Amino acid sequence: MSAVAAPVYAPDRGSRPIAAISVTGGTRRLDVDRIGARLCAAARAITRSLSV
Repeated sequence: MSAVAAPVYAPDRGSRPIAAISVTGGTRRLDVDRIGARLCAAARAITRSLSV
């Protein structure tokens, strides 16, 4: 089993995460490097959208 997670921050909460996006799956089926980068990008996009 493998897991990847990325925190989501809100601008008014400083450096405290308000949520996390996570994906789990079998080690053979989950490409951690590929999905991890995309998951982090999604978390950053959500964080940016909360600051607007």
